[in-house]
Amino acid sequence: MKTKWCILMLLLAAAFARAQTNLTALLQQGLFEEQANRNLDAAISNYQSLATQFDKDRQLAATAIFRLGECYRMQGKTNEAAREYQRIVNEFPNQSTLVTLSHQNLAAIGAPQSAATPPDIPEAKLWNRVKDLPQNQLEQVLPTLAPDLLLTSLLQQRDAAETKLAELQNFYSPQTPDVKSQKSVLAAINEQISEKINGIMEALKLRAELAQTTAPTGGPTLAQAQEVQIAGFQQMIQNSPDLINAPVGGSTPLVKAVSDGLLKVAEYLLDHGAGVNVSCPRIPGLLDPRGDVTPLMAAVVAGNKAMTQFLIDRGADVNAKTQNGSTPLAIAAGKGFQAVTEVLLANKADVNARDSNGQTPLMFAASAGHLEVVKLLLADGANVNLKDTLGRTALNCAIGNPPEIMQALLHAGADPNTEDNQGRTPLSYASERDNSEVVKVLLDAKANPNGGKPLNAPLLCAVHEKNIVSAELLLQAGANPNVVGGVSSRSTDHQTTYFRNNQWHLTPLWLAIYLDDSAMVQLLLKYKADPNDSQTDGKPVLFDALDRTNILEVLLDSGGDANSRMSDGWPLLEQAVSNGKVPMVQLLLQHGADSNVRDEAQNSSADGYTPLHFAAEQLADPKIFELLLDHHADPNVRGNDGKTPLDLLKEKMKSPSTANANGFGVAMRTIYVSPKEQQTETIAAQLADLLRQHGALDNLPDWDAIEVSRPSKKYSAVVFKKSTNDWNRFTLLELIAVQYQFLAASPAGQERVRDRSDILAVNGQRSSALSFPDLANIRIRRPSPDGRRWRDLPVDLKSILQSGECSNNVPLKWGDVVEIPETDHPFSEAWGGFSPLQLTNLMRCLTRRVRITVKGQSTAITLKPDFEFSGGYPYVVTHAPFWIEPVLRNSNLLLASSDLSHITVIRRDPETGKKKEWTMDCSNPNFNSPPAFWLRNGDVIIVPEKE
Repeated sequence: MKTKWCILMLLLAAAFARAQTNLTALLQQGLFEEQANRNLDAAISNYQSLATQFDKDRQLAATAIFRLGECYRMQGKTNEAAREYQRIVNEFPNQSTLVTLSHQNLAAIGAPQSAATPPDIPEAKLWNRVKDLPQNQLEQVLPTLAPDLLLTSLLQQRDAAETKLAELQNFYSPQTPDVKSQKSVLAAINEQISEKINGIMEALKLRAELAQTTAPTGGPTLAQAQEVQIAGFQQMIQNSPDLINAPVGGSTPLVKAVSDGLLKVAEYLLDHGAGVNVSCPRIPGLLDPRGDVTPLMAAVVAGNKAMTQFLIDRGADVNAKTQNGSTPLAIAAGKGFQAVTEVLLANKADVNARDSNGQTPLMFAASAGHLEVVKLLLADGANVNLKDTLGRTALNCAIGNPPEIMQALLHAGADPNTEDNQGRTPLSYASERDNSEVVKVLLDAKANPNGGKPLNAPLLCAVHEKNIVSAELLLQAGANPNVVGGVSSRSTDHQTTYFRNNQWHLTPLWLAIYLDDSAMVQLLLKYKADPNDSQTDGKPVLFDALDRTNILEVLLDSGGDANSRMSDGWPLLEQAVSNGKVPMVQLLLQHGADSNVRDEAQNSSADGYTPLHFAAEQLADPKIFELLLDHHADPNVRGNDGKTPLDLLKEKMKSPSTANANGFGVAMRTIYVSPKEQQTETIAAQLADLLRQHGALDNLPDWDAIEVSRPSKKYSAVVFKKSTNDWNRFTLLELIAVQYQFLAASPAGQERVRDRSDILAVNGQRSSALSFPDLANIRIRRPSPDGRRWRDLPVDLKSILQSGECSNNVPLKWGDVVEIPETDHPFSEAWGGFSPLQLTNLMRCLTRRVRITVKGQSTAITLKPDFEFSGGYPYVVTHAPFWIEPVLRNSNLLLASSDLSHITVIRRDPETGKKKEWTMDCSNPNFNSPPAFWLRNGDVIIVPEKE
C-alpha cells in the first residue's frame, strides 16, 4: 500500500482555494481527527459527509473517498479499504495521482482490480443484514462483520466487570459501597458500548449509500507516484516534522515506503530525519504482527535485496530483534530469501542469534526446507548443535523435509543422537513421520537405533505408524525388537481404552499385533522379537492374537508356546475355546497345546477345569469338541468342584418341570419351557452323546475321594479327600463318625460344641442330612479299576455297633461311595440320634493312642470321640480331632523352642511290622493349609527343637 496521508496535503492545498468554506472546514476537520486526535471513526464521518454532499468538486470528493479508504486500511479493514480504492479507479479516472496510488494500494493488500464493480454491493448487503437487529444481537455480530478495536475492548471490559460484580455479590449485600461502585462502572461501560454501536451503524449506512460502480482506467507510473509522495512528505515535514517517525496504522512512513519498495521515497525520508532503526508495531501486509519491527525487517519480509543493502548502508542494525526475538536474518532464513540472507551475512548478521524460544536462523531455514539458505548459514559458521527451549536442534527441525537438508547438517557436525526435553532423538521423530530416507541418512551417520528414552523409542514409533520400511532399517541397524516403552504419537483413530491403559508400557510386537499389522509382526519375528513376550500387560502376546488367525500362526511357527498361560494361570487353549474360535483351537492343538491343560487361575470359580469343561459350559461348536477329543482330551477328568464335562452338559439338560415339585415329588404347577431352553437342552444332549462316544462316563468314580450318599434323597457329599501325599487310609466307622459330626472333617480342626445327641441329630447340618440311617443295610459301592463298573459290598453296621465287634470294621478305598439308606419311620417322628450303646461301641472302636515326643520327653495321648452320659441322655462334644495339626495344638505339650516345620510321624504297619516315616510342616500360623494327616493307633509324633 503506497498511499501516504501527507501526499494528499499537497493535493488539497490547491483544492482548498477553489472549494467552498464549509467544504474546506469538513476536510480540515477530517484531517485533524485522523492525524491529530487519531479518532478514525470521527474522520470517517467527516470524509463521508464531504463526499456525499459535494459531487461538484470532484477533486475534493475523490480526496475524501481516498482518505476514507486509507482510514479503513489503517484499521485493518482491507475489504472496505479496497472498495474505496476501487471507487477512485472507477469513478474518478481523471484524478491521475489518486488513481495511481489506489492501484498501488490495491496491489499491496492483494485485492483484485476489476473492470467494474459487481452489481451485488457488499456494503449494501451488510447494511441490510444488520440495520434492523437489536443491540444485543449487534454486540454479537458487529465484532465479526465490522471489526472495531474499541468495541472489542469495551465488550471485554464489560465481561470482566460483570465477573467482578458477581464475585462481590457473593460476599456483600447490594447496598455495599463496593457493589454500588462496580454497578456504576458496568453501567458506564454499557453506555459507551451503545454509543460505539450507534457510530458503527451510522458508518455502515453511509458506506452503503456511497457504493457505486464505473469503468476503470489507467494511471501514472511508479516513478511519478514516488515523486508525488515525496512532494507530500515535503509539505508534511514543513508543517509537522515530528510526524516523519510517527507510526500510522502500526507502521512509520519509512516502513511503509520500504514495504512498498519505494527506494526514492525511503531515501528522501532518511535524508530528512527518518530513523533507520526506528521500530513500529507491524509491517503492512504482514499477517503476523511481530512488534518492534524495523525498516530493515520490512525490507527482508519483502525479499528486497536492494532495499536491504540500502538500509544497511544507511546504518540499519542487522541484529535488531522483534518482541519475540526474531532478527532480520531469522526472518530471511525462514522465508528462504537466499540473496537477502547473503547480504545480511556479508554485513555481520549474528548467524547464531536466538529468539525468545531459543530458535536460531538455521533452525528456521531447516524447518522451512530451504536447503540453499541452510548451506549459506553453515558456511558462515552456524552452530548445528544449539538447542531451543524445547531441547531441539536444527536436526530436529529438518525432520519431514528432503534428506539433503539432514545430510548438510550432519556433514557440518550435527549430533545424530541429540535428545530433546522429552528424551526423543531425531531418529524417533523421523520414524514417526514415515520418512525412511531421513531414517537411513541418520542411521548412516551412526544414529543409535535404541537411543533416547524408552518413551517414543524409534522402533515403537515406526510400528505405531505402520512404517515398515523405517522399522526394517532400524532393526537392521540393531534396534531392540523387545524394547519396552511408550508412544505419544499423533494418530488417535485406533487408540481404544485398552490401548491407552497400556500406552506407556508396551513392546513393538504387542503393538503390531494390536494394530493387526501382520507384515510388521513377521518383520519383528524375523529379527528375534520374543513370540512369548508378556511385558506389556502380564499376558503373552499370543492371547492378543487369538482373533487374528494369520498372526497367531506366524507367532506359533516362530516359537510361540501353545501352552502359554496368563500370570494368574489361565491357559491359552482355554481362552481360545472360551472364545469359540475353531481355527484358533485347531492351530494351538497342531502346535502342541495340551488338550488336558487345567485352569489354575486364582479366585476362579472354574479352578481346575480343562478345555473340555469350558467347551461344555458354553455349548461350543461340536468341531471344538471333536478337535479336543481327537487330540486325546480326557472326557472323564474332574474339575476341583468334582464335575466332569459330561456333568456340566447334563446340568444344562435338566428340565425345570421337576423344580416345582413338593417334598413328595408331586408336581404343584406347570412351568413354561421356552424354545431357547428347549434348544439348549437339545444341543447339550447331542454334545453329551458325543462325549459318551469318546468314553465319557455318566457315573464316574472320584478316585480322589470317599463319598457318602442317600440316593432316595439325591444327597451325596465328599467325606474324605485324598491329599497330595496320599498318606491316609480310612474305615467305615471313621466315615460314620465324621459324617455325624463326632470327629472333625477338616485337617485344621473345627469348632467343638457340647450338645445332646438327639438335638445334634436334628440340628446338625451333616447329621440331619442322613437321619434315620438304616445301619443294617449299608452298601459300599466300589468301582472297578477302569471305572466302568461298580461292585456293591453290603455291610451290617448295626450288628457291629450293637456287638462292639471292632474287628468287623470295613476299610474303605479311594473312589468308594457309601450308601446309607433311610429306615422307615412315622412321617412326623424326629430322629433321636444313635443309641447310648451304639455311641459307646463306636467310641471304643475308634479310640487310639499316640505318643508325642517333645524335647526328649515322650507323652501318651488318647484320641477318641467325646461322648458322655448325664441324666439319662447321651451328650456329644462335636468334632474331636484325629488330624495331626489340631492334635498337636490341643496337646499343650508344645514349647517355644519346638520346630513345627519339621514334624516327624513314625508308624508301624500292623500287617508287615515295617516302620514308615513322614515329615510334614505344621507351622502355618493361620491354619489355612495344615497337613491332611489322619492319626492311627500307635503313631509316634516327634517334635524337634529349633536350630
